[in-house]
Amino acid sequence: NHNWLQQMNEGRIDAETAAVMFRNPEDGIIAEIFAEADLKGVGEGFYEAHSNSLKPAVEAMRNALSELYSTGNMLFPTKILNGEKIPVITHSDGNQYRVLDISKLSDDIDLTQFGLSVKDKKDLRFIFHAGDFETMQSLTKPFNEAVICTTEISPSKKATYYGKGVGMMLDTPNSNVINSAPHNQCSGCGRNFSAFVEMSSGRNDFRPAQQKIFMESLKNKYKISDSVYSEIYRQMIDKNYTSRIEDITLSDGTKIKAEDLRSAYKAVEEYIMKDTAFQHNEVNLYNPQIRGAILIGDSLSEIEPEVLQFIREHNLPIFIMGER
Repeated sequence: NHNWLQQMNEGRIDAETAAVMFRNPEDGIIAEIFAEADLKGVGEGFYEAHSNSLKPAVEAMRNALSELYSTGNMLFPTKILNGEKIPVITHSDGNQYRVLDISKLSDDIDLTQFGLSVKDKKDLRFIFHAGDFETMQSLTKPFNEAVICTTEISPSKKATYYGKGVGMMLDTPNSNVINSAPHNQCSGCGRNFSAFVEMSSGRNDFRPAQQKIFMESLKNKYKISDSVYSEIYRQMIDKNYTSRIEDITLSDGTKIKAEDLRSAYKAVEEYIMKDTAFQHNEVNLYNPQIRGAILIGDSLSEIEPEVLQFIREHNLPIFIMGER
């Protein structure tokens, strides 16, 4: 968005909004470069006359980004790396579906043989959303500008909102993970980018929890303050899997091992899912995409025909988790 500088100077957006717009680290840098280039490209003398509007806006956005990162939330759910490896079955409706019945797999089976990103069944995590059919359809679009409340589930912990048994498996980058709580947040529905900005603020009641738990885990081994979480998050935001988390070096030279970062995230995940065998957790995501369908049940006959048709039309795999 090349107009962010003009919008900030005219008071149409604030620094927090700009920070959320350019929340990926590289995006903020590119936004600064384009803003300066736009000023220089207007005409001779324009940049010299108006460059004083750039520096305070950039500084305000950088400060807002640092604040955004200081309470950043992360999520590393299981990914489908190769859906072609999921077995095909013929259902009683005469149609074929790719189906993986997680509930019937042994605990020691290697899940990577089915094209999943995790090996062990105990590490399997899905992001579940059981919205109405209209919401399902909207989530197939590349950009839907929606804030969606979801639940992180596992083979042993699969409580969902109102006990709903049929839903979609969602995925989104860490930059679109807003907040999480081990219980219902009562966050509402029909939310868009404005809600994303508001809920990404450090003033949000649930957003800072991850930072506190993550840092508490690290401070058992490292002499670091909570303020460095912003640096840690900035270096982890683009990781899609815990296996891709690498050692990081802070600005003061402190090196934090990848295994300790993974352990700190594990503590966060345990917090989110601590009661999910009995009550659903809530994780809010922005602009998530559908990657599959999930059944908290035993048989495809529990899925409504129109949903099965939707699954076929979008070539989605189905994961059967068994009864709650």
